[in-house]
Amino acid sequence: MPRRASADSIELCACPEVAICTIARSSSYQFGSTMSSFSIHERKLLIRSFYDNFWSRGDASLAKAIFSQDVIICDVAADWPQGVEGVLALAATWRAGFPDMNERALVLTAEGDHVLAFFEFTGTHLGPYQGILPTGKTITMLGADCFKFVGDKVSEWSFIEDRLSLFSALGARLSTR
Repeated sequence: MPRRASADSIELCACPEVAICTIARSSSYQFGSTMSSFSIHERKLLIRSFYDNFWSRGDASLAKAIFSQDVIICDVAADWPQGVEGVLALAATWRAGFPDMNERALVLTAEGDHVLAFFEFTGTHLGPYQGILPTGKTITMLGADCFKFVGDKVSEWSFIEDRLSLFSALGARLSTR
C-alpha cells in the first residue's frame, strides 16, 4: 500500500511499491500514484535532493525516484544510453574521475513544468576522466541544468557545464580543429 505524506512534508524513504518515495505536501497525495499535481515548490525540493543526495552523497537509488524510466538526456553523445541507465552512467563517469565530488545548487527557479538550476561542482581529480589520467588537482566548475517534469518525475534533462575551464584546469591540450 502506498505511503501518505503529511502536510508540507519532505520524505525520501524506501518503499516496496516504489524505489524511493518522493516529495508531497498534500495529505491526500499517495506516493507512487500518477497524480500530476506536484507544485513548483515540491519540484524544486526534489531537484535540491538530486544535488544533495544523488550527486554529492552518491545515492544512486534516487535516479529511479526522480527520473522517469525513459528520461531523455539531451546533452550527451549520440551513443550515450538514455533513461535512468544514462543518468547512472553519467554519475559513474564523474564519480570515477572525482570520487570526492560535491555538487551544490546555487540557484533553483521554476515555472510550470520546468525547474532550472545553477550549480557548482567541486572535486579532486583522483581517477581517470575522459581519457585524462589523475592529476590530483581540485577543480571547481559551474553549470546549469534544466529539468522538465511530467507529473512527479523528470521526463527530460538538459545541462551545460563549463567544461572548457574543467579541461584547462586538468591540463588537457585543447584542439581548435
